[in-house]
Amino acid sequence: MGASGFYSSLEEKWYGFCDSLQEKGLRVYDWFVDPVERRGIPSFPVALALIVLILGASFLFLTSLAGGMPASQAFSVKVLSGGQDVDDAYVKVYDSEGNYVTSVKTEKGLAELELEAGKEYELTVSKTGFETVTKTIRTEDGLLKVELLPKEVESGEEEEDFGLLWGEEDYDSESSTGELTIYARDEDWSPVSGTAYVYDANTNLLIESVRVENSGTLYDLELDSVLYVNFEPDDLKKYRKLLDGENDPITIDSGLNQKTLLIEKVGTDPSQEEFPTVIRVVNEEGKTVPNALVDVYLSGFAAPVKDDELTNNNGEVELELQAGKTYYATAFKAGYLFDISDSFGAGDDAAIVLRMADLSNSADVYVTLVDEEDNSLVEEAKVASFFKQGDQAFQIGAAKTTDATGTVKFEGLERGSNVELRASKGSRHVEA
Repeated sequence: MGASGFYSSLEEKWYGFCDSLQEKGLRVYDWFVDPVERRGIPSFPVALALIVLILGASFLFLTSLAGGMPASQAFSVKVLSGGQDVDDAYVKVYDSEGNYVTSVKTEKGLAELELEAGKEYELTVSKTGFETVTKTIRTEDGLLKVELLPKEVESGEEEEDFGLLWGEEDYDSESSTGELTIYARDEDWSPVSGTAYVYDANTNLLIESVRVENSGTLYDLELDSVLYVNFEPDDLKKYRKLLDGENDPITIDSGLNQKTLLIEKVGTDPSQEEFPTVIRVVNEEGKTVPNALVDVYLSGFAAPVKDDELTNNNGEVELELQAGKTYYATAFKAGYLFDISDSFGAGDDAAIVLRMADLSNSADVYVTLVDEEDNSLVEEAKVASFFKQGDQAFQIGAAKTTDATGTVKFEGLERGSNVELRASKGSRHVEA
């Protein structure tokens, strides 16, 4: 069969195809074949040309879409201490401008991330009882190994043996900073080990956490800083968390400052029982949202009961919460609008629905801190955004630290929402 015979065969099949469409009620002859051929043009080559044009346009459209989307790349972080895997370490990711990107916890010492290819990021790796490690990475490196070093803990054994606590007279009264030593004791005055969380009393921003055995100490605190301390015991079956430290703040003086926390033992009162509580985070379509940051607050309390808990692959966080109290949970993830759950009790399941952030419902906010005395830019200050609901404020994501220009950037804050900004550095603070 020659070329003309092959073409005739194809054209015959074309008309057969048109006949079948016409029989099914699709008036292809009325709409396409007859109008084209009345002009003396065969309909078959026109149809072929249209098909080629449509396929070509579709290809160009799809390739342009692919080119407009940033390519992602897998990145792994291996966290070790003394050669052993470290589980439940927080790996937090910030972009080159210091903006929070995502967080994940290690499992079997490994954290898996999906980051934009070809970019530079800053990672912080932290876990209670260990020194925090900060590293700069590029996604093409593929893997980062981090060795965590245990924090040095002051035993305080000499003070315990002699029943003495150091006083301010033992320190240089001209010191420009102060230290805060924290003791945790039960009603029998026995030491309680755990983690102390130290907050700025004016802004409720977390300053630092410190490991407490017999004692734990924070150094280089600015004079006149007003702080309060919450405490989470290691043995939660024996001791209760201390969550109302805001009612007993301490002002930092020169030299050594001391704070003794009285930790309650778990009793047999049923109202003090703790129940497993599941908090689930989903999007507007009902699909789970993994790696969202979840904070849990007691109603009326400034500091969270639990903070920076990450949802698992099912979009869930499971916690033990004390009965007889009212709680709220918040959730935040880059690309979504911050939101708060309805109130719930221990043992009740709570749900948070996160909406996607876009230009119509969100905006980026730049904050620059200026010293009112000399108009200098204030760097290394902590700044956080809070959502106000009634008399209670809920922190939106992690606090940020001002750069050399005194500036931080908050991305994706909801337009029209009641947001408060708080900044703190040492004894100085501001709210707006």
